[in-house]
Amino acid sequence: MYFRQTLQGLTSRGFYNHVPEALEGLGLTTSELGDPRRAAVLLGAGEAQREALNTNLTSEEWDRLTHELAPIRCALHEREFADAWNEGRAMTLEQATAYALETQP
Repeated sequence: MYFRQTLQGLTSRGFYNHVPEALEGLGLTTSELGDPRRAAVLLGAGEAQREALNTNLTSEEWDRLTHELAPIRCALHEREFADAWNEGRAMTLEQATAYALETQP
């Protein structure tokens, strides 16, 4: 998968500023593949890494992401979404990368 390869390349070369984008892309792709909980974890991790790196989304990017989050929120109960999102937000860069690179069945 493209985002996994990108994430591996970014972290192995120390280009951490683009890791949030890779996590978000992988999260949205994961949602499309039918795993909304994992998607929410990855997207929460992406948001946390953006904050840590001070690379926040523009208002247009945030609006687009909010729109793309709608199906994930609908697929999960609000509490399950919040738990998954917060699980991702609590991850370190290393934890988020390892989680993102895990092979899924």
